[in-house]
Amino acid sequence: NTRNNYWFEYLPDKRALYVNYNRSHAAPGGMTMKDFTEHVVRELEQRRPAGPIFDMRFNTGADPTVGTPLIKTVSEKATRIPVFVLTGRARFSAGITHVVQLKQWANATIVGEHVGDDLDMWSEGGNVLLPNSKLTVHYGNAFHGYSKRAYPDREILNDYDVDSVAPDVTVEPSWSDYIAGKDPLLEAVLKRIK
Repeated sequence: NTRNNYWFEYLPDKRALYVNYNRSHAAPGGMTMKDFTEHVVRELEQRRPAGPIFDMRFNTGADPTVGTPLIKTVSEKATRIPVFVLTGRARFSAGITHVVQLKQWANATIVGEHVGDDLDMWSEGGNVLLPNSKLTVHYGNAFHGYSKRAYPDREILNDYDVDSVAPDVTVEPSWSDYIAGKDPLLEAVLKRIK
């Protein structure tokens, strides 16, 4: 369900809490992120899952401050269980920020494909319409430093300290998986949840 910015479902047969986070925006006309976080935490506390799974494959970013309370709170509550993150090539901007946060705060296992940018990147900014070609160009004007590399020559907007967000378990979905309605990334995680 990529129409909703965020949603979750408990998978009782696997004792897993699946959290889908598609966009780092508040849900228009829907549940606030504060309410969503409270619901997710309530599920964690009541159901005591074997592990939460954050599906970040389609999160192309926006405002990282929207989802940071969710990521921080779940990381603090899930200290005795494994946390998993599903990633894909469409992961950019705030989507990468949240993968980094889960890696740093929850020691999450990353499953899937490499994210769509480097750990250290330019982001934020805006769009400019080129007058002759009418093409829209996006520019970045804020630097995010997520690696352990020092950048004394620039101001860093968000500063984290991880070695990598490369997948711990590389799984690349295929067209035949898609046609068959299979999700090899989710299947790989569910096999690891005990």
